[in-house]
Amino acid sequence: MSGYLQPALVSVENLFRNVHMLVPEYQRAYAWEKPEWDDLWADVYEGMRNSSDHYLGTVVLRKIDEHQVDSRGRTIAVFEIVDGQQRLVTLALLALALYDPLRGSALGNDIWSEFVEDANVPRLRLGGPNADYFLELVRAAHAGSALPDSTRTTNKRIKKCLTTYREKLAANSGISDAESPEAILKYIRQRLQILRFITDDASLAIKTFQTVNDRGRQISLLDKTKSLLMFYVTKYLPGDAEVLRCVQEGFGRVFENFDKTMDLAATNKVEYLTNPRYRFGEGELLTFAYHYSMRHLTNACGLSDYAYAYDLGARKVFDSFIKPALLRLRNQRDVLRRFVCGFVDDLATIAQSLCEIVAQIPDNRRYQSLFQRQGVSASVYPLLVGLKASGLLDDRMLDAVSVLDLRVYQIRGTDPKAWLYKEAVSKLRSGASYSQIYDAIVSYTHWYGNDAVLDGYLRQAVYRKGFVHLILWEMATAESSEPDASSGKSFSEFQVDHILPQKPLIDVTTCGFASEDDYLSRIHRFGNLCLLDDTLNAGAGDRSLAVKIDYYARSSLEATRILGARLSETGFGLDGIEERTNSIIDFFRSRWPISSSTST
Repeated sequence: MSGYLQPALVSVENLFRNVHMLVPEYQRAYAWEKPEWDDLWADVYEGMRNSSDHYLGTVVLRKIDEHQVDSRGRTIAVFEIVDGQQRLVTLALLALALYDPLRGSALGNDIWSEFVEDANVPRLRLGGPNADYFLELVRAAHAGSALPDSTRTTNKRIKKCLTTYREKLAANSGISDAESPEAILKYIRQRLQILRFITDDASLAIKTFQTVNDRGRQISLLDKTKSLLMFYVTKYLPGDAEVLRCVQEGFGRVFENFDKTMDLAATNKVEYLTNPRYRFGEGELLTFAYHYSMRHLTNACGLSDYAYAYDLGARKVFDSFIKPALLRLRNQRDVLRRFVCGFVDDLATIAQSLCEIVAQIPDNRRYQSLFQRQGVSASVYPLLVGLKASGLLDDRMLDAVSVLDLRVYQIRGTDPKAWLYKEAVSKLRSGASYSQIYDAIVSYTHWYGNDAVLDGYLRQAVYRKGFVHLILWEMATAESSEPDASSGKSFSEFQVDHILPQKPLIDVTTCGFASEDDYLSRIHRFGNLCLLDDTLNAGAGDRSLAVKIDYYARSSLEATRILGARLSETGFGLDGIEERTNSIIDFFRSRWPISSSTST
């Protein structure tokens, strides 16, 4: 068949017949979720009700130089799944769900041999983090025992998919013979149609994937990048097994580390990575890798006329850097090889570095403060990840980045990243020294976030600003004499409370304010804010200070109890707000000072 593409519209039964299909290690883990499971289920039911064939999409398989011999002595062809992994796994899980009510019958045995395993040869073998779990799941399903658990989100999806289909079948049980498990199985085997492409040519398989993929989740930029690189390798570097392995293994590491990162981020409550509002996804890894790798790669590959752009997003990285560079280098075999391996290695290093950062959070107090309480700004992530990838992210550097993030990006609320990216982020891979990078960060912070610049920002109305909770927490816990500087409650279990109520309840002139407008203009300033347990905050509400003092006395935070006791003796008004504001600003300056450069 060498190099020939064989397209055929086949039934699901024929697709699985007498083959061993494997998911290569460089493919992503299982990613479909409920919308895709429901779509497949709806496709089946729509076709059954209309008594019509239903087209599911495409599958691209590459025949590899390997075979399996089953327990009956038969030779089974082995195919690598280039495209269609998600729907093939989901079809196998639907078949497993159907096996349950048909267990022990001839049809149950047919399901097992056709879709799961026959004569000790599995029909489908998964890769990466799904490999071992899927085998465990299959064994449990065959034995009728409880399905195994997993800490990995991708494996939880596999279990949930099977559970969902079992529940749907149970809900339909006994409704009618037309919707029985037997009828569903018959329809799936014979009338679900898939356009199958088979080739033994790697570049042709990849090109087909790029051209015909039309179903399931939208192809991510990371997938497109992997596919494009593999296409150029197989077409312009034929027979170069080392560079092909570099791409395959490199992307295997990328997908594996991305999945691990997202699991760890959910466990460790890293909001930027997990909150849909920030829309962090795989594409950001391309952006991080571009900032880290671009200058080094262009110098190494004779692309010095490519100008570094600090503001490229993932789509622009793909369209304006990766694609043109590959096209330009396609006939320069050695340079193309250097570019492909260099970019993939750096991308894999970036993915691993992000994973390692998130993994350190539970055991590193600096990381906890930065990622869980401060919440690093999106623009600072490429710097942090690049520093980690370069081996430069020690405690001193981490403190400098923390101060930069808080002062410039959070308090000043600006994003003047051009200078930082050009002088620090993009030079990490190009041999810049620790001192050069550190001094660039310090200089940037001095320029945009020095004490004089921030003074006005800290004296404004700051209520609802994200940094307020952090600064009040750090100040309150620094003043505490209790172990671990807190009551054992976490940062998130306290809310920012107004000492004087947001709406005046008394004659404000008795508290030193010139008028009600004067009162309202100052009520959201730092000096009128403190932390109170969320269980007490609702009761304290917007009530008078005389009432709130009692709530403060019951706070589990020592600093709030001390504040309440002092206010019960001295009262609180305009002068108190100003005095407390000054104290908080003084604390901020001492807690997050701008360090001296290494040359000072």
